[in-house]
Amino acid sequence: MLHFEFMATFASEFKRQATKLGADIRHRSLIQKSLKGYEKSRDEKKGRFQDWEAGRQAAAETKWEAINHLDKYLSEFADNIAKRGTKVFWASAAEDARNYILNLAKEKQARTIIKSKTMTSEEIHLNDALSKAGVAGLEAFILCIFTLRSMHRNLSGQNRSAPPSFA
Repeated sequence: MLHFEFMATFASEFKRQATKLGADIRHRSLIQKSLKGYEKSRDEKKGRFQDWEAGRQAAAETKWEAINHLDKYLSEFADNIAKRGTKVFWASAAEDARNYILNLAKEKQARTIIKSKTMTSEEIHLNDALSKAGVAGLEAFILCIFTLRSMHRNLSGQNRSAPPSFA
């Protein structure tokens, strides 16, 4: 229940502050100014391309190359992150992936894990498995909210070096 209580408190605090900021005319003006600056910068950079459509085509071809040689790139990626100390686990089935994660949580005596909110965790039914094992799974979208809070502070001229807080 701790996970749900935390999420409910967090959600209500987020909604309260979002409502407050949504009504803040100065804050909205700063956001609009920032977006206009982004659009201006984007358009200037876009203008540097002699042929914007050719750039888009090159990006599409790069994407096609990556998708059609995904086995090679995934293996290369796994090798590179393993060299930096990351543990890579290849699962051939959803059950294998769930069991690996559950065994790791048990081995480390974890009561809570922070995981990314992905379709993969939904597809392998990780949340249900964690819950049945008594492990709370907090999803990383919370980190995005903290980042957004920090960004809003930076745009409004508040302390740029302090970590975000809800105080």
